[in-house]
Formats: sequence, structure tokens, C-alpha cells
Amino acid sequence: MSSSQRSSNLALDVAMFPFLAGGHQIPFLQLSNKLAQRGHRVSFLLTNKTKLKFEPYNLHPNLITFIPLTVPHTDGLPLGTETMADVSRSMAPLFLKVIDKMSDQVEAVLRDLKPNIVFYDFFHWIPSLARPLGAKPILYTILDPVAFAYLFLPVRELQLPKGENLDETFLLQPPPCFPDSSIYLHLHEARELLEYYKEFISGMTTLEFVRKCVKECDAWCFRTCREID
Repeated sequence: MSSSQRSSNLALDVAMFPFLAGGHQIPFLQLSNKLAQRGHRVSFLLTNKTKLKFEPYNLHPNLITFIPLTVPHTDGLPLGTETMADVSRSMAPLFLKVIDKMSDQVEAVLRDLKPNIVFYDFFHWIPSLARPLGAKPILYTILDPVAFAYLFLPVRELQLPKGENLDETFLLQPPPCFPDSSIYLHLHEARELLEYYKEFISGMTTLEFVRKCVKECDAWCFRTCREID
């Protein structure tokens, strides 16, 4: 059997559904190109605006298919909203709720595709759609492991007495057992990251929301590089 035949026999059908923001979608497209380079078929769920922007960067159009979804309009968001670039940061929770309303569209696409694997990053409901179809839900985290550990280790909350409010000075200190000299935050950086510990959506903090995404997956992978990690 030739190498090309072996590659064809081992080819997988993969679905990609990143959060509808450029910083999330671009790494997913890079991963799609890498998978297609190895002979895997990729279906990439995105919006019409993003489809037009991404088409020149699809290096394997014979294996990577863009599947546009419709973002329903909701009061409070600008008309024509399709990605986070169309809204302010304060609108992120509302935009996320709008994407949650797209779960029926996503489910219909997945039922039609019947993929082997579904990569996702910010939708804890994806695994419940993927598993009944025999697909493996894989969480693809675009935040590198060092930063993820610094921000989201559960021991962070265990260190504080119940009811005590977090402030930015808390985040200036790494969690216990964190490698020395790995990360040093400035005060303004810690103040901005404090938002992860405040209520984000449906009574959950960003921290709790991300952990729920992690808990539901079958496997977890990170986008990283040797120079950083």
C-alpha cells in the first residue's frame, strides 16, 4: 500500500466551531490547514463575513469547507453583528447568549456532517451535540498553558476566605507551586484580568464558564510554542 493510500484510509472528518472572534478563529484556521495538510477533511463553521475574509487563507480548499451560520439579531446588539469585532467588550455576555441560540443550526450541521471529531473552545454545549453522533468533542484552547494555569487553577479560590472579594493585588502573586519567574504581571494587567473572576454570563464567572467547557470535553489541547512554554 502506498503512503498516499494509507493517508486516505486514515483520513478523519473534522468539524471546527471556534468562538466568533478573530483571535479565536484564526488559530482554528491554522489548525485546519495543518490537519488538511495531513489529508484530513475539515468543516469550518463560521459566519458569512468571516468566510469572505478567510477564503484566501484556506490553503487546502479541496479538503477545508467553510460552512456559514446565521447569527440571529437580538435587541441590544448592533444590526449585522456576526463577530466580537462588531460589538463592544461590555456586550460580550449578550453576544455569547446569541451564539447559544445558534445551537440548533450547529446541531443540524453536525448531524449532516457526522464528523469523527469536533474542535470547540467556548461552548460547553458542543459535547452534548457531538457525542450522540459518535464524535469526540475536543477543547482547543488558544490561551497557552502557562497563562491558563496562572489564571484558572482552582487553588486560586481555595486560598481566599469565603466571602472575601478579590482585588488586583491578589493576581500579582502566582498560585502555589507555580514555576518561579514564569510570569510577572503589571498592576494594570492584573486589574484587567480580574474581570475573569467577576460574573460573566448566567450567574457564572468567566473562570467557572471556562472550567465547564473543560469538564465537558473528551480531550483537551492547547495552542502553544516552544519559545513560550
